[in-house]
Amino acid sequence: MFTIRSHSSDLELASDLELTSDLELTSDIKMISRSMISRSTVLKSKPSISLLAAIMALGLTPAISAHAITAKNVAQTSEASQAASVNQSQTQADKIASDKIQEAVSFTKELTDNANRAFVDTSDESQQLANFQDVLNQGLALDFLGRFMLGSNRNDLTQEQQTRYDAVFPNYITQLYAEQFRGIAGRELSINDATAFGRRDVIVRTRFFRDDGTPVNVDWRARKLRAEGHKMIDIIVSGVSIMTVKREEFSSFITANGVDALIERLEQETN
Repeated sequence: MFTIRSHSSDLELASDLELTSDLELTSDIKMISRSMISRSTVLKSKPSISLLAAIMALGLTPAISAHAITAKNVAQTSEASQAASVNQSQTQADKIASDKIQEAVSFTKELTDNANRAFVDTSDESQQLANFQDVLNQGLALDFLGRFMLGSNRNDLTQEQQTRYDAVFPNYITQLYAEQFRGIAGRELSINDATAFGRRDVIVRTRFFRDDGTPVNVDWRARKLRAEGHKMIDIIVSGVSIMTVKREEFSSFITANGVDALIERLEQETN
């Protein structure tokens, strides 16, 4: 295994690359020192040979320099390999993100097409509502929405209250969205943008036009669930998240009147 440090000296690189051991270097330097002392004693009239000159005389410096150059090449190769790996990983991540967005856009287009047909295939208003609710029952993450709107109050529900709430909530929320879309159903839809939001969600931004030409912006927050595929977890009409508004409304109503009163109200509004 190579340990490359960008700040290492030639000796450190040689040691790290296991090309020359510390003991071998120490032995060589000691031998050089003894040779220097001996020559200095015999040739007192000549200047002593420096340690560096002695090392060069033994041919150690070229070896160490060669090892340093080899280590530099290894480091450069390693950096290039790492850069290529990062680029490849980024390319794969970009493709996954692109596929995720495209899938969400396709799901949104299919859902809105089905919703439009629910209103235009019949002139009977009660049937329109029923058709639209069927579309939303398939396209919305109703279990998620129901839990979200109750918030922490869900933990205080009895089994009976939970059963009643779960039974009435799908009709309540789909009817609520149907009322929001009644004025724009069947209108031309344009998809303006789609953006990944967090690890699992995609926001698909669309625009409808009313009869008088007034634009209505609708953002769809799609999430791909493991078991159910794509579902909408929020629909934001003209910048207002109905899910968030209703969560606050439910919380205030429960605080003032209790859970039973909320469930009774939902049941009355859906009858």
